[in-house]
This record gives sequence, C-alpha cells and structure tokens, in this order.
Amino acid sequence: MRCLAATSGRRRAAAYGRHHASAPPSSVLSSWGKEGRYWWKEKDMEELTVHQSHQLVWARAHHLVYDYCVDTDRFPIQPPECASR
Repeated sequence: MRCLAATSGRRRAAAYGRHHASAPPSSVLSSWGKEGRYWWKEKDMEELTVHQSHQLVWARAHHLVYDYCVDTDRFPIQPPECASR
C-alpha cells in the first residue's frame, strides 16, 4: 500500500491504497464555528448534557471491550485521562 497526498487547486486530496479522501484547504476549516474558532472549543462543548452523559454510560456498558483505567495489575500508574472519570 502507498500513501500519497497532493494539493490540487483549492482542495487537498489524499489516497491510501484504494481509499481516496479530499477536504477543503485548511484556511476554510479554520474559519468554521463562531468567530473563526473551532466548534469543539466552544463553551457549550466543555461538558456533556445529562442526555449525553446517559448515552455515554450506555455506550460504555454495551460496547466497551477493554478499559485500561481499571486494569491496575497491568497499569499500576494510571495515565492522566483516567483521573478525569
């Protein structure tokens, strides 16, 4: 497999094997959101709503296969992201 990326005109294109993807130039992406900020940095994106919290609990219960945050035998020193739970 090979990976190649090219800028053709105003769009960026990349290919990996038989998968091809294209996206607008980064100057367009950086202007999305309020006042040119990224949507994930907006104030209302800092915390989950009650409904989103319930969805996360459901997804963990039904789809989580392995959680290294609770595997203290293999990871006695937990990474920082485990403390935020």
